[in-house]
Amino acid sequence: MTYQDTIDKCLMQVENIQGKSFFQLTLGGILAGAYVGFAIILVFTIGDALPSHIRPLVMGASFGIALTLVIIAGSDLFTGYTLFLGIGIFNSKIKLVKALKILCLIWLANLIGSFFIALLYKMCDTSLLNEESFIHIASLKKVTYNFWTLLFRGIMCNWLVCLAIWMCHRTSDTGKFIAIWWCLFAFIACGYEHSVANMTLLSLSWLGVHGDTYTLMAIFYNLGIVTIGNMISGFFFVGWVYNFLAKKRQSFCNFVEVDTKKSSRLRELEINNGKLKKLLAEAYLHIEALKEYIRNKHYQNR
Repeated sequence: MTYQDTIDKCLMQVENIQGKSFFQLTLGGILAGAYVGFAIILVFTIGDALPSHIRPLVMGASFGIALTLVIIAGSDLFTGYTLFLGIGIFNSKIKLVKALKILCLIWLANLIGSFFIALLYKMCDTSLLNEESFIHIASLKKVTYNFWTLLFRGIMCNWLVCLAIWMCHRTSDTGKFIAIWWCLFAFIACGYEHSVANMTLLSLSWLGVHGDTYTLMAIFYNLGIVTIGNMISGFFFVGWVYNFLAKKRQSFCNFVEVDTKKSSRLRELEINNGKLKKLLAEAYLHIEALKEYIRNKHYQNR
């Protein structure tokens, strides 16, 4: 499969997105927020019971359910939309303003779904939201990172997430699950920042027993910066890069095809020139023979 084939699949997704109603986008976004929320609850339930030196690896190995639910079940995830709509913008299939409006709607819908699943989980009355829980430690750390740390962790995270989505469009069956698992394992194990995952995580900590330093302003500080980082990598690190590679590959292939045609034509001309030279040489010999015959006849008549 060529890059252009995958670009075409992504552009079909752009058409599908534009064909959805406001209600469909909102509901799909709420589902995506909830699906990622399920994964966050799973990995922090596991992580809360593990020692710190193996916690990131096991949590990373368990997070694949998030994108599996989003892609296989079907829903509208903000971070994935940065890839699709970015490619749509670069191919003039959607205007920038419209794409940003859709992204804002999906982001808000993801937030609603994330908070909804966090609220449901709080009603389950589990130990995960107790004061000493790992979820509070992780959340407080996330809202105290500086601007550049959050930005670059957001870029690294969605680079991997969008690569997983990109590879899912280039493979089928088991290959999709492998692509999802490895990319999400990497971003969780390395501690990168995913805006939609943070929506559930920070909501869970807010609904649980938290300190006075953990404020709503701190939560949206994290979400705002991480969202910008996620958009940068979705638009440019995956969307623009592969769109560029597809176009350059196509141009090079066209050049090679044209060059091959020229070479074939030149070979034909060379062959034809060789044949022409042979014919001219034979004609010259015939003319010389005719001239000799005429001279002989002339002498005989004298």
